[in-house]
Amino acid sequence: MRAKLFFGGILLWHNFKKTKILLHLSFKQKRISLLEPFNPMKIGFWNIAGNSSPALQTLVEGFAQENDLDIMVLLECKISETSLLQGLNRDKKSLYFWSRSFVPRNYFKVFTKLEDRFSEVIEEERRIQARRVIDPAYGQFSLILLHYPSKLFWDGSDQIAQTFELKHFIDGVENKTGHDRTVVIGDFNMNPFEQGMVQTTGLHTTMDRRIAELGSRIVQTRSYKFFYNPMWSFYGEKGKGGVNSSYFYSSSSPVTYFWNIFDQVILRPSLLPAFDEDSLQILTQIGSQNLLNKDGVVDTSFSDHLPVIFEIKLNHIHYATSG
Repeated sequence: MRAKLFFGGILLWHNFKKTKILLHLSFKQKRISLLEPFNPMKIGFWNIAGNSSPALQTLVEGFAQENDLDIMVLLECKISETSLLQGLNRDKKSLYFWSRSFVPRNYFKVFTKLEDRFSEVIEEERRIQARRVIDPAYGQFSLILLHYPSKLFWDGSDQIAQTFELKHFIDGVENKTGHDRTVVIGDFNMNPFEQGMVQTTGLHTTMDRRIAELGSRIVQTRSYKFFYNPMWSFYGEKGKGGVNSSYFYSSSSPVTYFWNIFDQVILRPSLLPAFDEDSLQILTQIGSQNLLNKDGVVDTSFSDHLPVIFEIKLNHIHYATSG
């Protein structure tokens, strides 16, 4: 069974095994080559918290287009794929595909300039998805998308306990691909300093790039690989960028952090030469729209999270084609 939907010069072929988007360009327009290198690879993600308003859709389109994203990951997205594709491809300056998931009630919608063969899902569950991302010129890395259970439903001990399974999933992906050029992005629902983020049997992240570059450490005769967590640099009034974190929450409980960095990017040491640290940003504005309210906290009329962008430059790793 196959259905065709035509809109704005875009033909959507939808069947149960594959989804493709083909852009009809006039013969006067420059042809888009899908084999050109994506260097740097520009990646962005945003938990839009189930909002599907027209105003938010306009912001999402601006998020992708202004930052020239090669991969855009939306979490908790209820905007229709057809509507978003129509908006993303309206000006025909670039071609976005919807990279479909087949896990029911999946938390991710991925829109990318890469064809399926260059952004292939290799493992997935409802809250986690692993992709093999290939730059035709410079090789590949693993992009893991995460939406970890919320503190609204799980307490700290639940989150800590489950990080063992999260580590097991990541280790399995690295065993399957034969390399550990891995970046994990998304809503971790934990701050960088929390136990599940730093313990050896969890994600084992560190704020110190030099320590991460050691690769691993031994605890009780067992070796545990590091992840580098650059999100620490946003903390404090003198921190990176114009905002302390990506998520604001105020409560009357005795312990309240107010600003939380739940939306994170963590990388294995082997991918660090390709990571452009200066490109990492928590965005507070898209176009003329400020994502913070008059009090300087997240404007929840759009989302209670702020978007994050960063770049990967695979040409900085001479062995990125191995594995």
